[in-house]
Amino acid sequence: MGAAAWPLVSALLPWLPAPVRFLLGWFLFTFGPGVAVAGRLTRDLDGLRRMIVLLGVGSAATALLIDILGRVNLVPTFPYVAAALTGSGLTAWCDGLNQRSRTEWKDAAACAGIVLLAIGLGAGVFGHRP
Repeated sequence: MGAAAWPLVSALLPWLPAPVRFLLGWFLFTFGPGVAVAGRLTRDLDGLRRMIVLLGVGSAATALLIDILGRVNLVPTFPYVAAALTGSGLTAWCDGLNQRSRTEWKDAAACAGIVLLAIGLGAGVFGHRP
C-alpha cells in the first residue's frame, strides 16, 4: 500500500508549499527505513521517544539504502521502497498503541520548543533567499 501511495503523494507535492514538501519527503524517506531497522527495538518506548529514535536511525538507514540502490542501478525505485517501508512501519506503529507508556507533557513541550526553535532559526537564516 505504501509503494502504491507514492504516485498520489508525488502528484500532490507541487501544490504544497516548499517547507511542507520538504518535511513530508524527509519524513517519508527517513521514517520508513528507520522503522524497518529499529521498529521492533523501540516497541517499549513512548511515542515521542520512539519517533525520535526511529527518525535518527532512519537518517542513517536512508543513506545506506540509497547507496545500495545506487550500486545496483535502481535509484529511481527509492521513493517506492521508502514509501513501502513507511506504510509497513505505520502499520507496525499502530499495532499495540495501548501497550506503550504515554509521553509526559513536559517532554512533549520541550520537543515542541526545539522544533519551533529550529523552524525560527531556519526562517531567519534562509528567509532572505529567493
